[in-house]
Amino acid sequence: MNNQKSETYQNLLKAFSDPNFQSEINQYRYAIEQELGKFIEWLLTELDPRQMIFRSPESRIKSRPGFAEKISRKDYIHKWEIHGDLRSIQNEILARLPDLIGFRITCFFMEEEKIIYQKLKTYYETGRFSEIDLDFTEGTTQKNGHKIYKVSGVYQKKVCFELQIKSAVHNIWGEVEHKTIYKGSQYAVDLKQRQTITGEIFNILKASDQQLLSLFTHQYTEQDLVCGLFAEKTRQNVLQACGTEYLAGHYKSFFDLFLSTSQEDILNYVSASLSKAPYRKRPVKIQENVPQLTELAFHIKETFLEYYLQVQYNIAQELYLFEDYDQFILYLASTIISFYLVKDEDDPEWIEEDAFSEPDDMDTDGGSDQEKMEMLLNLLKDKLPDALKEGK
Repeated sequence: MNNQKSETYQNLLKAFSDPNFQSEINQYRYAIEQELGKFIEWLLTELDPRQMIFRSPESRIKSRPGFAEKISRKDYIHKWEIHGDLRSIQNEILARLPDLIGFRITCFFMEEEKIIYQKLKTYYETGRFSEIDLDFTEGTTQKNGHKIYKVSGVYQKKVCFELQIKSAVHNIWGEVEHKTIYKGSQYAVDLKQRQTITGEIFNILKASDQQLLSLFTHQYTEQDLVCGLFAEKTRQNVLQACGTEYLAGHYKSFFDLFLSTSQEDILNYVSASLSKAPYRKRPVKIQENVPQLTELAFHIKETFLEYYLQVQYNIAQELYLFEDYDQFILYLASTIISFYLVKDEDDPEWIEEDAFSEPDDMDTDGGSDQEKMEMLLNLLKDKLPDALKEGK
């Protein structure tokens, strides 16, 4: 590098690295974020509820090493008008460096990238941006052959920026590929192998993206999601307590048994877990000296394998404080009795609040005590079908 070129190069770096200039760029970054934030607010009203995006755009300012590398690689020393004082050079950087500031709108799935790109074009062409100009003529195919949705922008006719639209999976993969293939700091003798591997990984992630989209667009209720989160948040504790990783069927049985009476507690647990707040277990109160309850608890222990009951006990302990395993069995028995005391199966509030305040309620419909006990056990058999002892 000759002396004049070296001096110009150093002047560029000095101008770019000036703290006041970096602060100015950051102010532009914030202002553009505000404009893009308005677009996202509008976009949320245009998208299908299942087409989800992150509500705030991500952004970054070109790093000093990245700037130094790019002005050499793109030969900006000769292409730009670099003369005059520091301020003149900084104005040239603002106006000529295409990705001085980078923004990214992140969506959940790859198929939504094009949708958001088209919405952005509509938003722009209808004049909704007040101080932003966008260029949609740039190609959307990367060096690796994959589609990328990005546009070049100019803020207030003087500050360049770039906006990308990427899915979460595409974003993660792109960062890894960029740093290991295109911006690696050391020569890699296995570069072709790396390119092959990253290409294969992209295909796997793309297939996974489609599978996740299929799962996501399936209509889940809020209750489904709460139950799923509860199972995920408690799984490790239950696994350690009962020594098995095969817990899906056990959680299904737990929700079949206890969701109607424990829904609020499960929701409170999930809310506390997501907010990193402590969850306070609620002590369980079982009405004492109720013959039907004690007898049913005895029959439950005689009819069902202890292993399955213990797993239910371990899951329930994530929500409640039990004195011991026997108290849990009484709690299970009381839950089964509550199914018997249904007021109206079409009413979501179908469990009597004071279901156990009148022990003699079980006798109101006629029939022998043995028949009622058999009916209660059959209710439990429907919800714990795999837990029966042999011969039962």
